[in-house]
Amino acid sequence: MEKKPRKPKIQPQKPVEKKEVPNQPVEKKPAKKVQLSLKAEKLIGLLKKCACEVSFLTKELDIDSHTLYDLAQSLKPKGYDIRVVDIEESKVLILASGDNFGDDAISIDKVNKQFKIGAISEVRMGAKQSQISLLHWGYKEIFEKKDVDCVFAVGGLVIGKPTRTLLPDALITDPDELVAYVVKNFPRSDKFKTHIISGKNELSWGKTKDGLDVISAICKARDDLKKVAGADEGELEKNFNVKGVTIKAAAHFEDNSPKSVSNGPQNIANRLTKDNKSKNSPLPDILLVGGTHRRSFFFYNGMYIVTLASLHTQMRRQVARKVSVYVGCAILELNYNPDWTINLGGGGLKVHHFRLDDYTVKNDCYAVDLSKAKNLNEEGRQVLEWLSREFVINAGDIARRLKKSKETVAEIIKKLVACGYEIQLGEATKAYEFKMDWRSKQFSPLPLKSEDVFVWATKEAGISDPHLGSKEDLPEILKMAYEDAAKEGCRRVYNAGDVFDGPGASGYRGHVFDVKCPGLDDMEDYGIANWPRVEVEVQKKPLLVTEMISHPNGKIGYKATFAKVGSKVLLQTDAVEGNHEGWAWQSIGHKMVRALAIRLSNLIRYLGNQYGTTFVDNIFHVLIHPASSGGEMLSNVVEKHLKGVRESKEDDNKPTVVYIGHLHSPYFLLDTRYGIRLACVKRVDQFHKTHALTPYIGMSISEMFTDKDGRGFTQIIMEYRNYRPMVRKEEEKKNEL
Repeated sequence: MEKKPRKPKIQPQKPVEKKEVPNQPVEKKPAKKVQLSLKAEKLIGLLKKCACEVSFLTKELDIDSHTLYDLAQSLKPKGYDIRVVDIEESKVLILASGDNFGDDAISIDKVNKQFKIGAISEVRMGAKQSQISLLHWGYKEIFEKKDVDCVFAVGGLVIGKPTRTLLPDALITDPDELVAYVVKNFPRSDKFKTHIISGKNELSWGKTKDGLDVISAICKARDDLKKVAGADEGELEKNFNVKGVTIKAAAHFEDNSPKSVSNGPQNIANRLTKDNKSKNSPLPDILLVGGTHRRSFFFYNGMYIVTLASLHTQMRRQVARKVSVYVGCAILELNYNPDWTINLGGGGLKVHHFRLDDYTVKNDCYAVDLSKAKNLNEEGRQVLEWLSREFVINAGDIARRLKKSKETVAEIIKKLVACGYEIQLGEATKAYEFKMDWRSKQFSPLPLKSEDVFVWATKEAGISDPHLGSKEDLPEILKMAYEDAAKEGCRRVYNAGDVFDGPGASGYRGHVFDVKCPGLDDMEDYGIANWPRVEVEVQKKPLLVTEMISHPNGKIGYKATFAKVGSKVLLQTDAVEGNHEGWAWQSIGHKMVRALAIRLSNLIRYLGNQYGTTFVDNIFHVLIHPASSGGEMLSNVVEKHLKGVRESKEDDNKPTVVYIGHLHSPYFLLDTRYGIRLACVKRVDQFHKTHALTPYIGMSISEMFTDKDGRGFTQIIMEYRNYRPMVRKEEEKKNEL
């Protein structure tokens, strides 16, 4: 029986005089009765009775939440002041009268300028490794608490039709049972709908049972789930228009190439760009890609691209293919201007990536009763553990692991069967298959508090390669970036090298013609004159302020103080040398960024020559200006350096962020650590033109959360500030003159 939407239990409104009620004026009566639509009249009628939850009103009026907000906002000029309050983790509309709404009531026009989309991928319900309890927790503690407007399930909602390689991972092999299983166990929400984009797994079932469309069958039984039309025809992607923003959800992959995270998404983007040129097919603003099992965000070919983690643990076929699986979900946050325009690269798009790898549940889809194994010896318990984790194991494989004969293994299996475990030996495969009870399993959210999982750690900006002193430098954009960072509450800026363009007499042939200041002193003076001096207000916790000191041996060092919350301090930068400054080091032994840091000791802290590390806000920071280009795939160099930091163990397994300069293009990747490939702050120069290079001009902003013990990242809010459109406009103005 469907649950009736509840009205919120709130304190009765205080009685007020009639003259204080905006929609019931006493002194001035309108000459004509205000004409309202049927839905508007119904909304006003409901709110006159009592305050109502948004979820209740959307069902009563049969509209989505933003259409409801639009309707409420349209009534304001007609004398109805509808406001929003948060009550018991739900959004509630009230009809304001006088001062009855309190200070926590938000004007409807402010609430209606943000749209949040939850995103999941590769749950693979019906597989033994599916994380359904974690999925329930994500819906309750992330999507509902973050007040998302809808959820996109981008491919892999269910396991594919069992094949020889997939069968050992399959919990359910019958499509009818699979449909019933999803209908019963997929989490429900009365606050939003889940839109399902079919992937290859879903389409594979169309070849069985007279072409059963499992997603259509599932959605037919659940009014909170909606199948996206067309995906079952093999399109594997779908465009959504969210108030003028086009989002393409693409579910092309089951297991993306293990060689490069960005390989598949970049190929899709390249194909869309080609279609745009040849067929005049419009590009999406945002490309949302499932099936990669990885959390990333980047700007490429004019599109903001987001790849999604999964909600299952590593399957046997993925182990064989060396495909890493990361667990989590995401939220796309769209922030509109008052006139409903949006600047995606100017704060209009923020990507929330949630890292849930540490919260997976072993054997989540079935129960293994270990109490029946009390009388087993050590070898018996070991075999039971292997079978409960791997489900199907060849008899010879068990014998080799135990260093026993197959006959001994058979005796151990007999004892397990005698204990009540169902284990069968396949005649053809000669493998033992462990049968488990999955039909009786009841799923519920994990017993975790979101406030313990997501603890605010810091907010910071990454910028690189301003190339001060180049004829194509952009000091005005650099200053704007720092001002934007301060407005966003960033606590520190990290610069990964090439602060200067380097001495004109060094570097590539003809470099002297690309710089404003051929001499080192003139270039350093220019850098000091144009370095941003911006104040930031300290928020949430005391802020590190570094001060340069001189050691007895003449070398520089730093001492730390902490500014109090509420105070204002200069926004400081940690920086390393780049390869352009390296030309001065190689030719005359001079470090240009170190010299700049000495002269701007209250603004810049020097960390090293092309590599530096530091702890700030209990997070280990690595700054790298690599020597290699990284190739065409944007993720390659990020994956490489994250692996290097992980294997070096110099971060002592603390939350770690790696900033990578030199490459002039943005890419964010969150695995066990967080890596950011940085854009630059410089126009195209002669070197770029002759080498067919296009620099991306921008800055990264990251808001970071850890678990309550500070052991690792659990959420990163990623933002890319794109300054290229501003530079292009200035170039167009100059060309007109």
